[in-house]
Amino acid sequence: MSDKTRPDTKGGLGSSGSKKRVTISYILREPEELQNRAGVNCLQFDSSNRLLYTAGRDSIIRTWKCSSNPPVGESSIKCTQCMDEHSDWVNSIFLSADNNILVSGSSDTTIKVWDIRDGTCIRNLQSHTDYVTALAYADAANKFVSAGLDKQILIWDLEELRTINTTAPMIKLSGHKNSIYSIATTPDCSLVVSGSTEKFIRVWDPRGSQKDSMIQLRGHSDNVRTFAINNDGTLCISGSSDNTLKVWSISQQRCLFTIPMPDSVWIIMPLGEFDQFLVGLKDGAIYWVDITTQVTKLIIQESCSILSFCIDEQDSLLWVATTSSTVRGWKLNLSGLDGITQSNAIAPSHTVPKQPVKIIPGKPRIKDFSILKDRRHILTKDTSGDVQLWDVMFAKFIETKGKGELQTYREEVERKMLNNMIPNWFTVRIKTGLITICIDEVGWNSAWILASQTELPGKDKASMKYNLGCLVLKGVFDEFVKFNQANNKEDNEGFEKDENALNSGFLNVPGHTPILLTDSDDSGTVICRMFARDTAEEVEREKLKKHLPLWALNYLLHSDLPQQTKINFTIAPHKSVASQKTASLFSPSCPTRLNGCDTVSIRKIIDYTYEQIHKTVPEGDQAANLMEIMCNGQVLSLDLDMRSIKYQIWKSPTDIKLQYRYKVIDNPAKGENGESSEVENHVDSNP
Repeated sequence: MSDKTRPDTKGGLGSSGSKKRVTISYILREPEELQNRAGVNCLQFDSSNRLLYTAGRDSIIRTWKCSSNPPVGESSIKCTQCMDEHSDWVNSIFLSADNNILVSGSSDTTIKVWDIRDGTCIRNLQSHTDYVTALAYADAANKFVSAGLDKQILIWDLEELRTINTTAPMIKLSGHKNSIYSIATTPDCSLVVSGSTEKFIRVWDPRGSQKDSMIQLRGHSDNVRTFAINNDGTLCISGSSDNTLKVWSISQQRCLFTIPMPDSVWIIMPLGEFDQFLVGLKDGAIYWVDITTQVTKLIIQESCSILSFCIDEQDSLLWVATTSSTVRGWKLNLSGLDGITQSNAIAPSHTVPKQPVKIIPGKPRIKDFSILKDRRHILTKDTSGDVQLWDVMFAKFIETKGKGELQTYREEVERKMLNNMIPNWFTVRIKTGLITICIDEVGWNSAWILASQTELPGKDKASMKYNLGCLVLKGVFDEFVKFNQANNKEDNEGFEKDENALNSGFLNVPGHTPILLTDSDDSGTVICRMFARDTAEEVEREKLKKHLPLWALNYLLHSDLPQQTKINFTIAPHKSVASQKTASLFSPSCPTRLNGCDTVSIRKIIDYTYEQIHKTVPEGDQAANLMEIMCNGQVLSLDLDMRSIKYQIWKSPTDIKLQYRYKVIDNPAKGENGESSEVENHVDSNP
């Protein structure tokens, strides 16, 4: 590469590029993800506009229009909007008092403030340094509280976030020793309660000058997972993984009583005047609980753990979200429960419904995967048992292979592939139930293959080489690359051109493909997110120039690519050559030492050997029909490359030792004279 300094031209690279370790990744998905793909962590219902909001483990927040009397032929529930700027689980959401703003907290460490009228993210809050696990809204004060695995509690003014260009919290509360999983606040935000793996409850007064917890309520024996607090901050009810509900007097700083439950308590929702509650359990049960009588009654039984629920009062529905991707609406009939006391609690006054009345079906999530040996395709298995084939290079789904084990289908698909060893240039993540491809910053440029080994286009496929990682990198940022080529030609003057057609225009990923840049050194914090179709837009271009790692920018804008790996090997006649009385210009006692690219095929080595012995260039398969190459006693396939031989057959860091022999001896080579080889010890890098 030239040592010429790149000019800092408008729109060009200049001194841009991130000095941090940044991971580039992209997601394989459909143009519109209109169904939940994994567990739904949180629900909110806007009764005035008849809208249900779902969010969860596939990172997407969806808006559903609920119609009591839909037109003939239309569904009563329809997904009308997807807000998909998070890159990890969405763990908590809430609606503002006017139903115009939705706030979400995610495992990608961010809190996002959305204008749900058009689905735009108006604020991206990055004050947390680890997963954001819980949000609590103080509707009277229009403030909210956030907490997470970074042990911080932050208080935010929602009105300021809406109207002022700020991303800073009002107050920080510190004191937790462990990760925080639950939080609640009073409507005026005068009191905050929080729970963690510390197994006790901390109570905070954000108005005080000392921002430490003023009370610690002890009594639970396991993680405190959920809360509810009354309006004046005098009573609190907590649910824990110790299978209990506890009712606390905050003013008296003590537990008033404990209500045992059949399983771990995951969610609590108050009904009415803070005397009755709905309680969701890990085993899928939902109980009605009256704390004045300490009576519990099973009202709904789901098949998966309860993560969230909300009420549609108009249709008397309880929408329930679980670890399944399907959300169900159950008829909520609490009549007959109000009069139950401890003495008559066993009376059959309530029938548990067997089926929900409405269903929002979800899609299966991907739960397992296998990268195939061509380092271009992957097989996945989802929760329904389907095994599917995907093309990583073109970021697209190919076909469903059927139901069964991944290994069975892997063997079937790989039988049609060459046995050449191709280095890993990417890793795969499936945490959100979708496929995320992470380009390896070390191995991204090592996966060279011959064009003849693919169906990709090329003028001279016998000699042309492709680099899979480089192809994908330019395919993902295709619009960004084309813009810079068209507008910054002077930036590329004096730099070597990429002669391997790596930017030939035949590869680009679908425009709806999300691209993520994440901080490799900071808990995977997302630096920026965009769609492939938008990488040439002004805002996105500036983000890429600022945050792309230098190795990626140098390649994308200047085809700045390191040299291909070279492999040393020797070639000598097999012991059978002498007995066949065929001539050799390669000395058995002093084998010729050669050096070539790791993609050099055995076919080329045979042609080279033939030419050196017979002093003529072979035509077509002339040499391959006459000769063969061996390594460690194994006859090598013509399409096998030196990289595969080194790692799969030779398996040693020393020079590979090859031997040649003739298949037939009907027409032995002329000129048997025992002369030593006239071939140079080091030949051209592409023999």
